[in-house]
Amino acid sequence: MKKKKHTLVYFFLTKTLNLTVFALVVALGVDLLHNVGMKIEKNIPLPGGVDPRERYPFPDMALGDSFMILDATWIKNLRSAAYMYSKRHPGTRFTCRRHGEGWRLWRVA
Repeated sequence: MKKKKHTLVYFFLTKTLNLTVFALVVALGVDLLHNVGMKIEKNIPLPGGVDPRERYPFPDMALGDSFMILDATWIKNLRSAAYMYSKRHPGTRFTCRRHGEGWRLWRVA
C-alpha cells in the first residue's frame, strides 16, 4: 500500500510543479513555442534533387542492354522502378539477377 501512496504523491507533485511552471511562463509572457532562435531568410534557392523517374537509364536501354548495381540495398528500389516503368511503357520488361559482385538489370522486351 505504501508504494501506491508514494506513487500518488509523486504524481501529484509532478503535475502541480508542471502546472506551476506553465503558469509562470504564461504570466511572464514567454512564448516557448515560437521564434526560438529562428531567423527568416529570403531568396534562398531550393536545392535540386534527382527526379526519381530519371534515376535509372530505362529510356536509353535497348533490348538486351543491362547495367549493374553494386549496392544490394538498392535492389528493392530498382525492381520497383523497373516495374513502374514497364507499367507506364507497355511492351517493355526488365529482369534483375545477381551477377558477380552485385546485381544486374536487363531489358528483356
